[in-house]
Amino acid sequence: MKIKAFTLITMILFPSVCLAVTPLMAGSEKDACYAKIDNRHEGENCIALQWKKSNKEVNRVLEKKLTSIINDSNFMDPFNSKSEETTGSVFQKRLSKSQKTWERYKKDFCLAVASQIGEEGFDYQPTIEQCEININKRRIEEINLMGDLPQ
Repeated sequence: MKIKAFTLITMILFPSVCLAVTPLMAGSEKDACYAKIDNRHEGENCIALQWKKSNKEVNRVLEKKLTSIINDSNFMDPFNSKSEETTGSVFQKRLSKSQKTWERYKKDFCLAVASQIGEEGFDYQPTIEQCEININKRRIEEINLMGDLPQ
């Protein structure tokens, strides 16, 4: 009985847990790029453009967050009593460092995902790009989950 109640509560509070998960190598961008094409190179070029657009969007969201830190007086307080750094400068440094680490992770992880089809598979590079698009979407969500700045 307790398990059923827990499951029901989980489904109500966290409906996304109950949804089917799309594999990282699949996505609407890849589907749209390969729909109704004459040759696969058109699809490859299309997904490459979507990949570039996705990377630009991650960078735009990150820059917006970093800029909002610079312009917010709430981030001018001292980070601690041992240094002259502000909470904003520490936040910026750490967020920028985490982004560099995340970029390396994304590249390596999507190479692992694409290895399932083999490097010589005709869909190898588009699979890497779709995986990175999917992970970029999640990164944007993570950055946005940082929420509004403290008041």
